[in-house]
Amino acid sequence: MNIGSKDLDALRETASKALIALLWLHVPIALAIGMARGADWLLPTLLTVALATAATLSWRAAGNGLSTNLLVAVALMGGVSVFTFQLSGHPWQIDMHMYFFAALACLVAYCDYRPILVGTVAVALHHLALNFIIPAAIFPGGADFGRVVLHAGILILEACVLLWVAHQLARLFETTAQKTAEAESATAAEARANANRAEADQKAKQESDAALRRLATEFERKVGHIVEGRRRGCSRNAGHVLIDERHQRRSGATDGCGRHCIYSGLAQCRNGRLGGRAADSLDQRDRATGDALRQSYRKGGRRGPPHQHRGRGPSSRHP
Repeated sequence: MNIGSKDLDALRETASKALIALLWLHVPIALAIGMARGADWLLPTLLTVALATAATLSWRAAGNGLSTNLLVAVALMGGVSVFTFQLSGHPWQIDMHMYFFAALACLVAYCDYRPILVGTVAVALHHLALNFIIPAAIFPGGADFGRVVLHAGILILEACVLLWVAHQLARLFETTAQKTAEAESATAAEARANANRAEADQKAKQESDAALRRLATEFERKVGHIVEGRRRGCSRNAGHVLIDERHQRRSGATDGCGRHCIYSGLAQCRNGRLGGRAADSLDQRDRATGDALRQSYRKGGRRGPPHQHRGRGPSSRHP
């Protein structure tokens, strides 16, 4: 049952530490029982020290592996056997058998059926062997095979329940680990999908911006051509107006109609908006021309522009 679950490994590590600490606690208990009964305390104390040392060395050397778990299970049952032996002939000796069931239940903390199975076999062999070799070490009053069978049946019943619980706990941890891995995988996949989506959106935005820039550049280029054409057309228009003005000035035929034509030409240039500079230049020249014409009229004794006198006949003039 190799479950790659960190939580399960942490639980088993904690169980090993707790049970090894309990094994070392057996040492002073064995010493206290021996001294309290006035019996031999050295051998039981040495046995408990040996059991606790073996479990500790295995844990330090091999870590919290299967071998350590199995050794801890055997050492725990061995410690209870020492206490049962120390209470030989005492009324509490039969009560100490309850510690076997309690110790076996402690092994369920490993969430592994194998330590429980090994502990159950160790207790059964202990009872069966000592019932024939040293009967006083397990039951008061000597050997009693029927009692051994009774205890074995109760032990097997408890072991079956503990095996089932340990198996269910292991499956629960395994399922939790699988679900956690699937959730982490789904989260990672979602994160990658979001990253890809964001990258695609960014790329689409960049392409859209590039298309808009190209469109703006093309629009500016076309508008530039239109503006240039309007400017050139207005410049030619203004040139024609200036030529007409100069021709009228030379021929002396610049009257109100001529001025109206000049102003119309200038208005057309201004309406173009894009030929504003040429229109302003024509406006300034027109004003200068008008001022020069008025001065020439004043010098010639005429009170106004020619269009004001053109309608008069010869009879209306003074001699």
